[in-house]
Amino acid sequence: MEGRPPVKGNVRQCPMPWTQSQVHGMPAVLERIRQAVKRKRKARLTALFHHIANVAHLRAAYLALQHEAAPGVDGITWQQYGQNLAANLQDLSGRLARGAYRATPVRRA
Repeated sequence: MEGRPPVKGNVRQCPMPWTQSQVHGMPAVLERIRQAVKRKRKARLTALFHHIANVAHLRAAYLALQHEAAPGVDGITWQQYGQNLAANLQDLSGRLARGAYRATPVRRA
């Protein structure tokens, strides 16, 4: 019987989406960051903030949230925030870029 030795280590996952329904963009960005860290293990990651303030990535994060989850501390539900989603995400991105965004404190139960 012909055989191959088992694969050692982690099998490299494909950075491309398997289906059209998968989110495009962010997985590819994460894969490039992963590769950069592997190349230079001692390097400091200093220029990642532009990925967070990116409107497309904020939209993907919003759509990944549970739609029926309880409202946040500010009382805004997923549906209410989505009524004016483009303007809300643009405003959030701008506040993040300016350093004006301040997260509300977490309500402890």
